[in-house]
Amino acid sequence: MRWQMWIIVAVAIIMPLWHYGLPGEREQLAAARQRWAQRPFADYHLIVETDTCLYDVIVRAERLHGGARDACFAQARPVEGLFDTIDTAGVRPHCVARACRCLVYTSVTATYDAELGHPIRITVRSNWLPHLISADYWRALLRERRPPECGSATVRHIRVQHIAPLANE
Repeated sequence: MRWQMWIIVAVAIIMPLWHYGLPGEREQLAAARQRWAQRPFADYHLIVETDTCLYDVIVRAERLHGGARDACFAQARPVEGLFDTIDTAGVRPHCVARACRCLVYTSVTATYDAELGHPIRITVRSNWLPHLISADYWRALLRERRPPECGSATVRHIRVQHIAPLANE
């Protein structure tokens, strides 16, 4: 039991440093966004696949305007929305799992199109860890005589399969 507690403490100290991403990722995102802002078209056809769904949509001025298929149930987003997914991950951990016994740390890795800058692949990792400075965590530990279950790591993949300017431009 004692070694488990030391592992939890070590992970809780390391995770806040890890979730902010590798050096240079923010710069890569900024450069990709700049390339995307300078693209020679405003409206485009976009096909994106995630682990659970696929959407094939028309985007006009960064707003979705229908398309052939949207099986993502409100998860579909234009390229700017994909950039926002990358940008907001890792900003700060947030509480999960019964009050605030656990925190989830989210990190994102992405690769970008060399010419247009749009994301090609995005991987979102969420790691659930004990919230050691939360009274809820310690109350649960004392009541249940074991560390609270925080869940496990999850990984989501987002892949841009196709992007092309609309013919009317």
